Amino acid sequence: MDCSSTASGYVPYTEAPPVHHRPKDRSSVGPASYSSKVRSQPPGRHYKPDNQATHAPSNTIFVSSSMFKYLNADKMSSKSQKAHVFSYSGATAAHMKDKLTRDNQFCNIKPETVGRIFLLCGTTNVDPIYYGSRTIDTAKNDITLFVEYLTNRFPKASVNVINLLPRINKGRNDIAKELNLHLQNLNKQQDRVVFVDTENNVNLFSNKGNRLEKFFRQDKEHPDNVHLNDEGIVRLARHLKHLAHKD
Repeated sequence: MDCSSTASGYVPYTEAPPVHHRPKDRSSVGPASYSSKVRSQPPGRHYKPDNQATHAPSNTIFVSSSMFKYLNADKMSSKSQKAHVFSYSGATAAHMKDKLTRDNQFCNIKPETVGRIFLLCGTTNVDPIYYGSRTIDTAKNDITLFVEYLTNRFPKASVNVINLLPRINKGRNDIAKELNLHLQNLNKQQDRVVFVDTENNVNLFSNKGNRLEKFFRQDKEHPDNVHLNDEGIVRLARHLKHLAHKD
């Protein structure tokens, strides 16, 4: 079923309700936090797509598990683009696809109005693969099918697949690297698929192979926490907003 009424007998996920587009502001996230400023520009210069807007906003979609939970769609939007954020805690690529196709907000977006999609998935596969309850081939296949679904549903959109963020534990990091290699290969195998590398060129969350802990939540019980803190969320949001408005 694809963006139609709920099938008879279907029981929606209740353990991880979707977060759409207006999460509560975090204390450190100010009104201008998502300014699409990039380091390659001179100080004080901002990319300003708003001045070029002469038509109705196009739609940009951001999809992830809890990694996008605090990504604010209003701040990701501009006069030229309207952002839609879909965040499903704990969801794999297969679960994301299932939830999106049953999500009225997603289904009401006209496919021809979507210019870009940003997808961050695979993170929730790392621990199950690490502990042996899921195979890496299953994770790769689920991601491939989800990307194919998005490219088919949105014929004018580029699908920007974002690399899994770095981990501390070597075993988990090795899994993340293999999944990232798969994402890179999708760029070569499918039209309109773009690999977004946050580390090798721009070093958003690592430096010389070492994770920058100041951008991640600190949890004594889970020292390898993959979730970004407020500063990390703003850092990622600014980068993605810049890419979303880049010609």
